[in-house]
Amino acid sequence: MNIPLRLLLLFFSVFCLSQTVMHAQKASQSPPAELRGAWVATVANIDFPSRPGLSSAEIKTEFDSLLDILKAMNMNAVFVQIRPAGDAFYKSKTVPLSKFLVGRQGAMLDDSLFDPLEYMIKSAHNRRIEFHAWLNPYRATFDPDISALDSLHPLRSLPDRRKAEWFYRYGRKWYFNPASSAVRQYLTNVVRDIVQRYDVDGIHFDDYFYPYKEKDLNLDDALDDYDAFASGDHEFTDIGDWRRNNINL
Repeated sequence: MNIPLRLLLLFFSVFCLSQTVMHAQKASQSPPAELRGAWVATVANIDFPSRPGLSSAEIKTEFDSLLDILKAMNMNAVFVQIRPAGDAFYKSKTVPLSKFLVGRQGAMLDDSLFDPLEYMIKSAHNRRIEFHAWLNPYRATFDPDISALDSLHPLRSLPDRRKAEWFYRYGRKWYFNPASSAVRQYLTNVVRDIVQRYDVDGIHFDDYFYPYKEKDLNLDDALDDYDAFASGDHEFTDIGDWRRNNINL
């Protein structure tokens, strides 16, 4: 079958036009910039700082070196863990400095005017790298010994009656109880304080759930929340569904 040349040209033109339109649509849907980020874990000094108790000058040097590596890798964002376990990598009147930063929770830095978070944000922005604050909202401690906690920590400062509402121990860690409205308000205040005082580019939650099941341990035995579930104003008939919903409140 012979197809006229002009008809072939018409088909070819329509095909090229359709490809051009599809390419333009894809281009218009593309974000203005690609996010290329890296996570920096501070818990147990996994990534930064190299050890607790560094001087302010050493902290600056280590973080700048880390940023230089990320910049060389063409990264444009960094996600730094600033609240690993009910503590802070920033100056606060309500949250103690992390033991992974200063060695003993609540201890002072050698330079009382130095704010690690303020410096890290400025250093990242100077390199045109976004700074995102990474928080673990529900992990209250990294080990079971609450005697080592600073007096600012709610596990030390709250009366026993309120501690029972706010916290529970599961395995070797203490956790904030998501079922408590007081806990939710406390954590909201922590985040509000950060975004109001620091030029962060984002807030990111990690471990934003009840803890993973540990071998030979039952979460129901650790959590004294059945009465709250049974008496609460909600539509849930399964305590697991109720707990999952607590995360979203």
